[in-house]
Amino acid sequence: MNPSPLDLRYLKELTGSDERFLAELIEEFLVSANDLLDRMTALLAAEDWGELKLAAHALKGSSRSIGSSILGEIAFQIENESKRADKPGLKSLLSQAAAEYARIKTWWEGAAQSAA
Repeated sequence: MNPSPLDLRYLKELTGSDERFLAELIEEFLVSANDLLDRMTALLAAEDWGELKLAAHALKGSSRSIGSSILGEIAFQIENESKRADKPGLKSLLSQAAAEYARIKTWWEGAAQSAA
């Protein structure tokens, strides 16, 4: 299995090593992050920089709270770049965020299958 894209030590500490709670936390994150990424893509297309900044801020917080420092950092960059309305740069960052989300999801699906 590939190395975890999440800080598992942090997550185990956060959840008290409760595997069920850990799974619920990750599953909820995957749903909300996917929704935020879809929303951010639509906001970029609409050039709604203020709402894009808010959505990126939400993704940053949820990513960091789940132990995904990479996705959290990308969301932080999107949040900052949305202030400049740099559409090509933001499109690139959103692509990076989507790729990191996919990496997390793929890793989790593999980890969940291994545990079953």
